[in-house]
Amino acid sequence: HDITLFPYTPLFRSFWIAHVYADLLADRIKGHHRMGRHAIAAVLSREWPLLQSSFVLAIPLALGAIGALSAHVAYDLAWLTGVAALVGWGVVFSRKEGHGVTGVVVAASLNAAVGLVIVGFKVAVK
Repeated sequence: HDITLFPYTPLFRSFWIAHVYADLLADRIKGHHRMGRHAIAAVLSREWPLLQSSFVLAIPLALGAIGALSAHVAYDLAWLTGVAALVGWGVVFSRKEGHGVTGVVVAASLNAAVGLVIVGFKVAVK
């Protein structure tokens, strides 16, 4: 299998734009304000980490695209990186919330489980 980043980079951006759009619509529906430039810029900025999170996943895919990794290894590293990132964010946020070791382990485990369920759905669909 050849690997290309082409289908992934628009997909990453599409998820980001969908989040931005949904956020703007929710504000509009609640009647808070119109979708002016300032509101759009604020939401784009607030949702930026969603797009940034895809950059790490793109690294193994890029290595696969240039032939440094086989397609199989590149895909496996991408999903492992995604699950590891979820575990890391679980640790960061639970520590920030002041949880002890048990809370950190629970949060990291739940995030890992969510990531693995997503990967499981992907495998099942394939």
